[in-house]
Amino acid sequence: MSFLPNIRLPGERKWPGFVLVSLLMLCSGAAQAVCTTQSGMRDDVLIVVNANSPSSPEIGDYYCEQRGINPAHIASVYLPTVNDVQLDQFISLRDQLIRFLQLNTLSGNEAPVVCDTVQGYSKYYCPDSVDQIRRLTRIRYLVLVRGIPSRFTFTGSSVPGPKITSVDNYLRYWLLNYFPVDREFYSFNQRAIDFQDGRGMRTVLPSTDLELIVGRIDGITPENAKQLVDRALAAEHNGVYGKLAGSTYTGIRLSNSDGAYWKQWLSSGYATKVYPSWHYLHGLFGELQLPSGLAITHVTNPQCINDTNNFIELPQECVVRMIGPAKANWGPGRPASVIPRPDQTLIYQGKGNGFSSHLDFESVLNWRDSDSCNTLCDPTDAVCKAASVDVYKEIDTRCVRVADGFIGYNYSSYPVGNMYGSPTGWAVNKNSITNKWQVSSTGDNSYRAPEVRDDMGFDDSYSLWFDSPEQLPGATCYTNSDDLQQPPVADCDSAERVTVSQKVFITERAIDLATPPVITVRFKYRALALDRNVGLDVKLTVHESVYSDATVAISDDNQIAYPWKRAADLSAPDTPADGVSWGDAVASFTLDPALHQHPQQLFDGLIL
Repeated sequence: MSFLPNIRLPGERKWPGFVLVSLLMLCSGAAQAVCTTQSGMRDDVLIVVNANSPSSPEIGDYYCEQRGINPAHIASVYLPTVNDVQLDQFISLRDQLIRFLQLNTLSGNEAPVVCDTVQGYSKYYCPDSVDQIRRLTRIRYLVLVRGIPSRFTFTGSSVPGPKITSVDNYLRYWLLNYFPVDREFYSFNQRAIDFQDGRGMRTVLPSTDLELIVGRIDGITPENAKQLVDRALAAEHNGVYGKLAGSTYTGIRLSNSDGAYWKQWLSSGYATKVYPSWHYLHGLFGELQLPSGLAITHVTNPQCINDTNNFIELPQECVVRMIGPAKANWGPGRPASVIPRPDQTLIYQGKGNGFSSHLDFESVLNWRDSDSCNTLCDPTDAVCKAASVDVYKEIDTRCVRVADGFIGYNYSSYPVGNMYGSPTGWAVNKNSITNKWQVSSTGDNSYRAPEVRDDMGFDDSYSLWFDSPEQLPGATCYTNSDDLQQPPVADCDSAERVTVSQKVFITERAIDLATPPVITVRFKYRALALDRNVGLDVKLTVHESVYSDATVAISDDNQIAYPWKRAADLSAPDTPADGVSWGDAVASFTLDPALHQHPQQLFDGLIL
């Protein structure tokens, strides 16, 4: 199913569309990976693909071939191809993987444990089954491939409150441990204890550590996901060179006695200091080898070690630049940060909530090689667009980039979200428009990015696709009561409600009390292969001008929300029915002076 809205608003760049639409992502039969057997293949990696996705097995197969993984260790599971799963869907994923691990990865001749359902266990998950896997599995690493849901929403869970964590985090422990009831997080630190001061470093041992190492191969498009594999292999072959941009961790989130020092974990669960401050990072990143053959070291400029006044911008040539307590929540790339332009960054070491790798689209563009290089491709520059690895071909990634082999880490990041940015000028969300004018929205962290088409449009060549390319027609999923020895038969209903919003600044004007203005929103759309009738709705919010006197105070965040209005009804399967023309969607709003607080009825912006 495809849905192609296209709009243009006065004074705005012509990026596509505005739509609120519920989509049923259609699915069908499983696609099987075909990685061939290789000599010297890795036997400790399990690749997990979604059989209901056309691209997931393909990417898993590609990773298997490039990394030399045992092709018998590609697990095809049946799930809806959505970002978020609730408890029953996670249990289905967990049980499918337990069955696969039992049948394909155990050493020795033990028969797979069948759990006693009379005792209240599921057929696959019980203390004996996870104990068997923990003792005998050859798997140490799980690789989840695009198409496997990324977030667990706790819906249906006994854990109270609205919470979100990653599916990766849950699988890390739940496949090797029995939990009688759901729990929010769990942590085992045996590997950290064995690490000691660094000389005890070792690979993960599931039987001892009670955990697996979980990675993910994902991207806005299948091609992006494969590029992750390619870039990792290239970095391993060529070596890694680059800088560190991060936080000392001291200040708001952690006490001043704590921070990014070199720790040794003790069996008691506490840590002692091997090196008492974060300065050891200067030793690890003491030199940067540039393509020119020149080397830069932090000792060439003593200002690179900035302990006292973290309001001072750190010199660009520093190999290690750390943000301290004074600007603890001002992450790299923000103009007012002490690292306003992160360049050649190999490691991003974030502090926690609020310490963002970027504030908005403009700060993303500050992650660039120089102050003078071009950050955006001219729409007519075919060479720049061809060289760009940006999925929208908008950013000139010959300028805006990180070092090959880049690794990002955040000490605390909650709730987990998908990393992507909406097309310029638009924010794509699952929920309704924000109630604060100053909130900078670059895209909902739970919605997969839409596809920007530059070969189809109404009066230009641009349109924005909201569709379900990730789920095959006729796809089926397991329910928790299903026998996994039989093919799944339940439908995978993956409805998504999508909101696309745009902020529009206008010349300040007043509402005419006698003849209130009417604001009309018009856009074009095309809907293909719908399986149900849906509606396109429009919501308007009006930003009032800032005002203050003895009795009235209107902040810059104040805005007036008008109710949703239906702009068009779409009938399955295609609207317009010919499948090639564009439909008209129109919604009009008469401004109501009674809703507005400004004494002069002044307003200067709209959110559609």
